[in-house]
Amino acid sequence: MRLWLLRTANVKQALAWLRKFLVACCVTACCQVCYSADVVLLEKGDGPSLSSQRAAVAAGFYGLRTTVFHLKDRSDDLPAIKAAEQNSTVAVIITADVLHAINSAHLLSAIRRENGHSIPILIDGITTETGAEDLRQWSGGAVSGCQGPVSITEQSVYRISTIQEVTRQLSGQKLSARTGQTCALIVDGSRAESVIDLSSVTDEKPVFVKADVGAARVFLSSDVALAHVEPPPSALDESLYEFSEVAPAMMFLRYAAGDRAWHANGHYANLTVDDAWLREPYGYLQYSDLLQEMRRHNFHTTIAFIPWNYDRSEPDVISLFRANSDRLSICIHGNNHDHQEFGPLASRPLDAQVNNIRQALARMEQFRKLTGLPYDRVMVFPHSIGSEAVIGALKGFNFLATANSRNIPLDSHVALDPQFGLRSWTLAFRNFLSFRRYSAEIPIAMSEVAVDVFLENPLLFYVHPAYFAEGIGRFDTMADTVNQLQPGTLWRGIADISDHLYLEKMRDDGNFDIQAFSSSLRINNVHRKDALFYVEKDEDFHFPLELLVDGLPYNYTRIGARIAFTLPVGAGMSRQVTCRYQNGLDLKSVNISKSSLRVAVLRHLSDFRDDVVSRSRIGRTFIRVYTDHEEQANAGIATVLMVLFFTLLVIGWRTWRTPHPNREQRLE
Repeated sequence: MRLWLLRTANVKQALAWLRKFLVACCVTACCQVCYSADVVLLEKGDGPSLSSQRAAVAAGFYGLRTTVFHLKDRSDDLPAIKAAEQNSTVAVIITADVLHAINSAHLLSAIRRENGHSIPILIDGITTETGAEDLRQWSGGAVSGCQGPVSITEQSVYRISTIQEVTRQLSGQKLSARTGQTCALIVDGSRAESVIDLSSVTDEKPVFVKADVGAARVFLSSDVALAHVEPPPSALDESLYEFSEVAPAMMFLRYAAGDRAWHANGHYANLTVDDAWLREPYGYLQYSDLLQEMRRHNFHTTIAFIPWNYDRSEPDVISLFRANSDRLSICIHGNNHDHQEFGPLASRPLDAQVNNIRQALARMEQFRKLTGLPYDRVMVFPHSIGSEAVIGALKGFNFLATANSRNIPLDSHVALDPQFGLRSWTLAFRNFLSFRRYSAEIPIAMSEVAVDVFLENPLLFYVHPAYFAEGIGRFDTMADTVNQLQPGTLWRGIADISDHLYLEKMRDDGNFDIQAFSSSLRINNVHRKDALFYVEKDEDFHFPLELLVDGLPYNYTRIGARIAFTLPVGAGMSRQVTCRYQNGLDLKSVNISKSSLRVAVLRHLSDFRDDVVSRSRIGRTFIRVYTDHEEQANAGIATVLMVLFFTLLVIGWRTWRTPHPNREQRLE
């Protein structure tokens, strides 16, 4: 009986092992077919964690595919390990609560590549409850625990270390931290290097570190429990706060993926001066002096030109622009600059606003004929960005972009896409390129600029002529800061920036995917070999579309709400891509006369403001207050003028009615 039981047990054990072997074989075969991923994410099976959500935002930003594996114990880790072995996998992210369920030796072996290098690992969401032995094992003894809780207060900041390959342009910066709680990693400084420290008034505590474990580079990040806060008031604040939350994942994946992640083909920047026209000087703006500052400090200035001024340019200034097109350019600033002429549709009907766009284009074409100067088909809205409908009209008239302090139309809400705040541009509204820009007239935190540079966002700054009251070199410091953060920054006109606004990443076959954002695109092959570029661009197909490459018609495929086409580009060469929308616009038939007395008075008063009123500090204060409260100020001024008018009328009437001897003698 005992022998029979032993044999039966052996048979059962053998069958069990056979079953496991067959399952493993099936899993291995399936992994070879199915688990082709850029990022392998391992987490618990009870729903997505904050760590996985942050990883998803970062992976989506960089265009990386993510395969998620839910683990309970070590019997679940085989598919994940097989996925990590694939050559297409560039990174592994593990939430700290499943470290015990993974065979570290097997995974560290799986991430080793034929060239001897290993893909990096991020262990995220470490808390005070994470096992000390697990942390020592995975970090090679560099991290042994997490002390806490550590409060994150309003005075706390994240201080970024200088590890160039990881921190890049963020090196040495301090990022604002949202209030909440975290824990401080217990680190052996001889085995690990801190990437991010939580800095307070009294001390600094490591919350994101890297350690070398054999051939593998392992990053470890502590968890953060955020307090409930109201949404930030501006797009800039929103961008910064969102980035500080995902900074470890963003840094890690940018480091891990390299050219396999979405990346720009260059870093671009621009300064725009609103309202000025081509007269020397215009207020405090002296073009010849500004040109010298641009040359010394390497920046480019665009004049946001009001089309009403199309026939007022001075010959000397025209010649200056013509001879220095690498430093000076022109874009479109409204039409009449009639206060908020592209304001709410309830007060400014869409038809009237569309007619304003037509007239602005017709006037700028006349400006081009009179001066011989080109202009960028980019709209800078006066006072604030227009409605979504008028943005759609800009697209139909083949504008390239709009650039404003906000890139969200005045009648729209912030997009719910978690990546929205990480970009300084968007196609979320009518598939039209909308830039967000900084006002250099108010203090700008260098951390905000550094975040945008790290994210490879174009930096667009703007000012008004009175900005130069403190000296024509006032912008020099900002230009120097940008050039120091990112040497080789390309300062260009906004149209040129739009022309190069696309993201690129390398495919498995060595060719390249392109994500396009502008209707005009110059694709540069900066690589040492000929390549195919697989281009995609979002489209709403509201207007008939013709695709041109180097000026000739080119075929494309419509895939849902996108167009797609493949473009061969020789090594070191470039090709020009243009999406041209059919609109039937005949600019010759558009009336460009200045028939409105009210607009003429307004424009001359604006010139008086910039040339005379702004000459004093009191005057500049008045202008700033007026600009910030224009609607109320206009109502107040109108009321004062009406009261003054009626007062003078009454005084005049009474004077006329009052008997006067001299007047009676004259009448006699």
